[in-house]
Formats: sequence, C-alpha cells, structure tokens
Amino acid sequence: MSERDPSDGPIELDGNDRGWLWFLVLAVPVAAFLLSYAWDMREQFERAADPPGVRIGLVSQLYGTDTLIALVFGGLTMCVLLYLSYRYFAGRVEAARELEPRWGANTFRLLLIGVAVIMVVTFMYAGTALSHTDQMGAQDAMQRYNTHDQLDMSVVGSQWVWRTHVEGVNTTETGKVRVPANTMLSVRVTSADVDHSWAVEELGVKKDAVPGSVTTTWLDVQEPGRYQINCAELCGAGHSKMTATLIVMPKDKYVSWAHSHGYTVPFADGGSRKTQDVSSVAPSEAR
Repeated sequence: MSERDPSDGPIELDGNDRGWLWFLVLAVPVAAFLLSYAWDMREQFERAADPPGVRIGLVSQLYGTDTLIALVFGGLTMCVLLYLSYRYFAGRVEAARELEPRWGANTFRLLLIGVAVIMVVTFMYAGTALSHTDQMGAQDAMQRYNTHDQLDMSVVGSQWVWRTHVEGVNTTETGKVRVPANTMLSVRVTSADVDHSWAVEELGVKKDAVPGSVTTTWLDVQEPGRYQINCAELCGAGHSKMTATLIVMPKDKYVSWAHSHGYTVPFADGGSRKTQDVSSVAPSEAR
C-alpha cells in the first residue's frame, strides 16, 4: 500500500489561524449590522434636521435616537463577542470561566443598569413628546408652531378609495388632493364601510377611519411636494391599491390654482370658515 499523501488530508490550522478564521466569519454579519444601523441613523437624523412637516421631524428624531442607542450598545456587545471568540478559538482560553463577584463583575452590572436607564428615559421622554403632539388639537398646534392660516379637510375611507373634501373646494377629490404649504390642516377622518387607517408615512401621520366615528388630527407641511396616502389597516381585497397623492403646493400657487377652478380659499379671500361635517359626507360619498 502506498503511503497517504499528507496534502490530501484536511488543513490543520494552528490556534492563532483558527482564531482569526472564526473572527472573520463572525465579523461579516456584525459589520453588516453596524453599517445598516449607521446608514439608517444618518437618514433619520437628516430628516429630523430638515423635516417636511412637524410630525415627521419628531418621529425621525425618536427613531434616530433609538437607532443610535442600538448602534452604540449593540455594536459594543458585538465587538466584545468578536474579541472573546478570537481568544477562545485561538486557544488562549480553553474554557469559559464563571464571572466572579469582584470589581469587574460589579462594573459590568453597573454598565447594564446605566444602559437600561438611558434607554428607558430616552424612550419615555421622546415617546411622551410625540404622544402629546399627536393628541394636540389644530388650534393649539397653530399657536405652538406659529402657523397663521388654517383649512379644514374631511376624509372618508371606503372600499377602496379615499374621498377627500378640502375647505373651499367644491368637489370631492380622490386620486389627487391639493393643499397649501405652511397651512394648518385640521383633518377629520371617518369610514363609510369597514375599518381603514389614513396614513401618510413621509409626514408621520396615521389616523384610524372607523364607521360611525370621527377621529381628528392635524398637518402642517412646510415642504411642497407629493406625498403618498396609504391605508394602514387591512380592509379587504383592494387594500394595497387604496392610495392617493397629497400634493402640497406653495401657498401663492395654491391660491392661483383654486381661483382658476372657481374655488375659494377662506384665509386668502377673507370669507367665513365653515368646518365640513364629515358625518354628513360619509353616506353620500359611499355610494
């Protein structure tokens, strides 16, 4: 029998090479985790610094802060795991040792408590601010954010379309809804059939549309543009197609557009403002 060629057998790695191999295997997903979180955090803080509206600025600030916490403390945890995996597989530590109750263990416990306190305080502070803003009425929001003009907007959801009436506009809009920028929109939402949810993700607003009930919210969009309206409540076969476009126009262009179509703009024309009664709109618009 011929002797076996040593090159035909498995590659034997020494302790240091084995440690580096496992370090690299674990480092790839860790690097992907850190990069994705860092990219997401950057986008959220950029949106919070220059938001198209008040609400999305608060949402992005909360989400960006939470992502930063996850990135810092999650990243530190991953780095510790990488270091320990290298030490173990390199043969420098043959077996894990129990954490002895000495200064190192106490420091570790204090670190965990500090992390938990920071996270809880951050979540409670930012969450409370966002909740207070969401529950604020349009009039209070106008005073807080120094907005001088206001329009009422009524939204009725039905399978599977959003029917919207903007104060001063004589028609009900479905596919495209035009509103002026830098104007407080007092929004009243209801449904003509089943539960829906009126949501504009880019502006950080979401309100349930419930049959027989009216929910209220407000919007103040500073940045003109197009924002997609979706239904955030599973409402039937056409749920995914229940969309519309909110077109936010510069205030002067909106006034010109309204006048060219024979509509009025109460805050520009000096007319009286009358709040549209959503409950009276829903039955007729549902047909």
